[in-house]
Amino acid sequence: MRYPLAGCLLLAACSDGTGPGPESPLLVLPAVDTIPAESSVQLRAVQVGSRGDTVEVRDVVWSSQDPDVAPVSTDGVVTGTRSGQVTIVALAGDLRGTAVVRVERRFQASDVSTGGAGLCAVDLDGQIWCEGGWGTGVPYPDRDTTDIRTFLAPVSGAERYTLVGSNQFFACALSTTGKVLCWGYSILGQSLNAGVPTPVAPAVTFDTISIQGSNGCGLAQQVAHCWGSFQDDVSTVNTYGVPLVRLDLQEYLGCGWTANGAQLCWETFGEAEPGDHKIEQPSSAGVPPLRGLV
Repeated sequence: MRYPLAGCLLLAACSDGTGPGPESPLLVLPAVDTIPAESSVQLRAVQVGSRGDTVEVRDVVWSSQDPDVAPVSTDGVVTGTRSGQVTIVALAGDLRGTAVVRVERRFQASDVSTGGAGLCAVDLDGQIWCEGGWGTGVPYPDRDTTDIRTFLAPVSGAERYTLVGSNQFFACALSTTGKVLCWGYSILGQSLNAGVPTPVAPAVTFDTISIQGSNGCGLAQQVAHCWGSFQDDVSTVNTYGVPLVRLDLQEYLGCGWTANGAQLCWETFGEAEPGDHKIEQPSSAGVPPLRGLV
């Protein structure tokens, strides 16, 4: 990143000499930069000369205001370690200059969720990264939505995942061992809030999940199990013995598909009572006809 400095930037400081003007500040170049995690950038401390050129400043003391995001070496090399933003400070005598470095964690994702609880993505190694610290133990983090890419943090724990979903209250993920772990607020009504991934049904091995609205559902051996912000436990959806092969949870409605492509729907919280948009007893002919939202 280059910053051309042409002409006299500070007219009041101009002189006939070639050195810095009497009011010339300490500049750190580049003043703003974005780097991938695990890469480095060389910063320079300069003063503006009286002819508009830059004069290198020696004996600079460098420091990072957040070394966990990006430390800086004694010669001004900044290395990104985790996603975030950091201010680097340069001191030379009575002069002080700063630069802002953003560190991005760039990766290829196998699954992404953009629900109300924030953006989460599963990388190719099965680790989950979420915007603003969700799932890292930080409650209601302050999120900078101006550049969401630079504020992805890894979800806590050594578990690895295949799917992730989020709604307006919480996020859930399906682990490689078939467990559903969730984090956020009112995951199971008043009985569970979790700053880090926590199993919602440890005894159940799931095949897939769907998260939406204020609820979550998962399929285990073709049976739907649901949980959410207005129920204190995981409930099993009664499909009258009809097996499901796919889920699609909406804001106030859950739906599942049979192997024959028929759709069965139920209201939220897994209540399987007869009525509109709820599961009905299959006819004697077998799989019930297609049902769903109009």
